[in-house]
Amino acid sequence: MAGNRSRVAGRNVKIKCMGNILVLQHAECESLGAIEQAIASRGLRAEYIRTFAGESVPGSIGDACALIVMGGPMSVYEKDRYPFLADELRLIRQGIAAEPVVACRAAR
Repeated sequence: MAGNRSRVAGRNVKIKCMGNILVLQHAECESLGAIEQAIASRGLRAEYIRTFAGESVPGSIGDACALIVMGGPMSVYEKDRYPFLADELRLIRQGIAAEPVVACRAAR
């Protein structure tokens, strides 16, 4: 396991990770950018789930050590228009219970 130190709420926190981080991506134009460089510099890999392209949300976090949720054109209450949101919410709940979860929203 790789051990990395990060700052969370003003504290240094040791994060243990096996090498991949799940990323829920909702729009082609939204990527991790500099966050992905930071992840790679620590020997980790971003595994994108491209819901905008019809990729299925996994049933569980699996062996990923974190979950990153990118922003997008939808709102959480639009489950009828974006059916994958129900699966994402389930995955986020699982992630919060087990691993670090980061939500990224770009300001427009």
